[in-house]
Amino acid sequence: MAELDPFAPADGVKARWRYLYDLVVSREPGDEITYQEVEELLDVDRPTAQATMLTAQKHLEEDGQYSVATKRKFGWVVMTPAQHIDAAERGEKKMWRAQKRAHRPLTVAEAHRGELSPFERQALDRSHARHQALARFRSPSRRSFAELTEASQARKLERGEAS
Repeated sequence: MAELDPFAPADGVKARWRYLYDLVVSREPGDEITYQEVEELLDVDRPTAQATMLTAQKHLEEDGQYSVATKRKFGWVVMTPAQHIDAAERGEKKMWRAQKRAHRPLTVAEAHRGELSPFERQALDRSHARHQALARFRSPSRRSFAELTEASQARKLERGEAS
């Protein structure tokens, strides 16, 4: 197997991730892509195949194409639109937890505000404002995709529409 950079053109013309991009685009949601299939297509080892698929996944999502979900010890599955929403919600939860962790040092700085210079206090205030804006974006009152779907179906039933 070749030991090359995962972002180098596989054949000197086309980058490896472009082959995987085309492979995913040619598939339907729910179709499976195995590690072995990608390893043979690119003539690479598993870690290189995984790294290359991550790059392809980024480009697929940027272009609005169906992306893939990793299936442990198997490969990938082309995601449905609902799975894309679930993935976005998982990413949002991770972002929210990271934001809460990032805010903790600000509470320490706030406790010692008197020791800060005017410039540092302004920086602290700006950081607080950014964190508050993020907190408003991800308020606990936001409903999950499942709750929104259920509410939508209930409205359709009230109007007499079939789902």
